[in-house]
Amino acid sequence: MTKSQLSRRRFLQFSGSAMGLVALAACAPAVAPAETGGGEAAAAPSGETMVDSANPLWVILDIDFHDTYNEYTQKALTDYVAAQGWPLELADSQGFAAGSGETERLAAAVQAGDPPDLVRHTLSTELLHSLDLIQPMTDVVEEIEAVYGAAAPFLRQIKVFEDQWWSVPYHQRAGGGYYRKDAFDAIGVDLQTIRTYDKLFEAALESFDSGTVWLGYHGQPVWGWQQHHQSHQDWLGRWLAG
Repeated sequence: MTKSQLSRRRFLQFSGSAMGLVALAACAPAVAPAETGGGEAAAAPSGETMVDSANPLWVILDIDFHDTYNEYTQKALTDYVAAQGWPLELADSQGFAAGSGETERLAAAVQAGDPPDLVRHTLSTELLHSLDLIQPMTDVVEEIEAVYGAAAPFLRQIKVFEDQWWSVPYHQRAGGGYYRKDAFDAIGVDLQTIRTYDKLFEAALESFDSGTVWLGYHGQPVWGWQQHHQSHQDWLGRWLAG
């Protein structure tokens, strides 16, 4: 293998180990079988298809609302690829879709036998898998987890099907509820066992009465629980605090 050539599969593995949390969420779609003259389906190209000057690595990145995030991930990718001497065709999802839905455009590219190699997006892994647009990525995820630890359990629910990872998780938004485990440990409460709001309120109240003071998203005191919403309103924290 020359420096200017690599398999697309190995690129995913290299990027996972070298780029770490910057590694792209890989969607590496498989090419749909084409009809041969005899009416039989031809075998789809393997994941070892080589990248060379005639077949540059084709990567599509979504456009995040945070400009510096876009700049950082694009630079990390282009710098890494350039250092290896690999040809790269980089596009953003808006330009790729050009007014159509991303999933539909990806499906069309796969059916045409010219799919992108990697896609970073928040598209539904389950949908892409059900449409047979992506390849299993378990080996890549296992390499990354060996270095950085296991992915969040929730990600398994939305990216693992048929006991295989179908996309590579590397980025999670800071959504959901948060609490300080040490504060609840101090009163002997395992918050993971609480599943109703009334019990949550009682635990938060006990934590507050024990002397723990909490600060919410905007600095308001709350009782042991904080919910970040896109509206930036800590409404659950306000509710718990009365």
